[in-house]
Amino acid sequence: MSNTVFYQLDITIHEGTTYDKWFKWVVDDIPQDLGGVRGLMQVRSKITDENPLIDLPFVVDPWVADGTSGIYLTQVDGDDAWQIYISNNDTTGICEMHKDIPGVYNLFLYNADDECVLKQYGTANLIAAVARPDPVI
Repeated sequence: MSNTVFYQLDITIHEGTTYDKWFKWVVDDIPQDLGGVRGLMQVRSKITDENPLIDLPFVVDPWVADGTSGIYLTQVDGDDAWQIYISNNDTTGICEMHKDIPGVYNLFLYNADDECVLKQYGTANLIAAVARPDPVI
């Protein structure tokens, strides 16, 4: 059985823009091996909401700019890391009422035995875009 590590970090996602951040798991200055690890993440306006605003799967393929939104495993300075990538296509129109959403998120990393080894969580502030879509005439 695995011991789950909990990591709280608040994030900010701007409507209509790309969110792209990577994270290393370091214990006592030693980067952890993420071989065989997979992840998933959901953003909700409230923790009790049944349907997520953003639902990110684990993506096996290497990350490419303007590619598929998801959780990727990557290398940063020769160390394993996970990457949260949300394309602008998946953030456009997310603040339907043109109001900021003080949401929440959970990201889980699972090992090869499907045990949760890390839970990253916190507030996900969704910031509404200033520009409005052109009116339909």
